Amino acid sequence: MLQRKIEKKISDWIRDSRKALLIDGARQVGKTYIIRKALKDNGCDYIEFNLLKTPALAELLAKSETVEDMMANLSLFADKPFTKGKTFLFFDEIQEFRELTTKIKFWVDEGSFRYVFSGSLLGVELNILDEYGTVDLEEPHLGDMDVTIASLHKPCIQPGSREYNTQCLISAMKNPHINIIGHPDDGRYMVDMEAVVQAAKEYHTLLELNNNSLNPRCTRQNARENDMEMLRLCKKYQVPIVMGSDAHYYEDILNHELALDVIKETEFPEELVVNTDREKLYPFINKYQKV
Repeated sequence: MLQRKIEKKISDWIRDSRKALLIDGARQVGKTYIIRKALKDNGCDYIEFNLLKTPALAELLAKSETVEDMMANLSLFADKPFTKGKTFLFFDEIQEFRELTTKIKFWVDEGSFRYVFSGSLLGVELNILDEYGTVDLEEPHLGDMDVTIASLHKPCIQPGSREYNTQCLISAMKNPHINIIGHPDDGRYMVDMEAVVQAAKEYHTLLELNNNSLNPRCTRQNARENDMEMLRLCKKYQVPIVMGSDAHYYEDILNHELALDVIKETEFPEELVVNTDREKLYPFINKYQKV
């Protein structure tokens, strides 16, 4: 079996850090498995709690005022005893219970246990099919997604005029289930970038700074110049962006090096990059907009 990079990162955390560890990402990619494996391989004593399967526990934890309260509540659901200073507490599916986040900092600061959290989102990249913003996923399935990216791809829609391409993106933004416009930097689809940025602000949509677009091997054209213009306009109108690795190879997952170079060159403000703080990202995730 190939060893994944995340295994080393978890092992380094076990050895060197006293902070809590949070691993999140798409569903069904092996997050729970890899956390269990890393803990076992490092000889850690741990107890796992799946909060989706035990919502009563999540409710009790949210009401816990002290670490002693937390321990008493956990003991009702634990399958074995746990020991202060030794046991790792692994909470899976934390994404459904945002009310616990204020408790987590207190638990970590108290220092009796080590904490691992795992969460997931259901997302999809959609193809924009026409100037009306039609995408290739219909209701009710589209509304079930936690986060969606809508993009222009040549197999699904051919580049048109500047006005046509611009209308395709803006129409997609008007769909309340669309959270992100993917790689709006593709020069094959020339757009009125100022109109796109202003629409992103109006319709509460993130524009993606796509790392793969900046790869010299990528077929998208003039991406760097278009990204520079997009960032300049986003800074002018105070429109947030999201960085995306758009990995087409496993080693490029979470690789934002080329995107970061453009951010530094344009002196783009960190506060407008939602990747820097999950609290910035929550307002653009469908499930949290429903709360």
